[in-house]
Amino acid sequence: MSRSNQLDPAADGRAARAQFSAAFMSDTKWRKAFRAIAEASVGVREMLVKFIDVDEPKRMRFPPSCPSSEHSAQLAA
Repeated sequence: MSRSNQLDPAADGRAARAQFSAAFMSDTKWRKAFRAIAEASVGVREMLVKFIDVDEPKRMRFPPSCPSSEHSAQLAA
């Protein structure tokens, strides 16, 4: 597989910074928000997500695949 066909998160980050003037939430803050909503048991089963490189929002399941806080703590130890 050529390098051009592989995912390049750094290039994606550079493109996002070039296209948008502000970043409001980091990935960590999004994970915390998703976890708090899931733990609140309010019955949210799906969400609409607007990716920066796709014109239309995508319907996705909720909660997204986020490691639990216990799992994260085990990974950090």
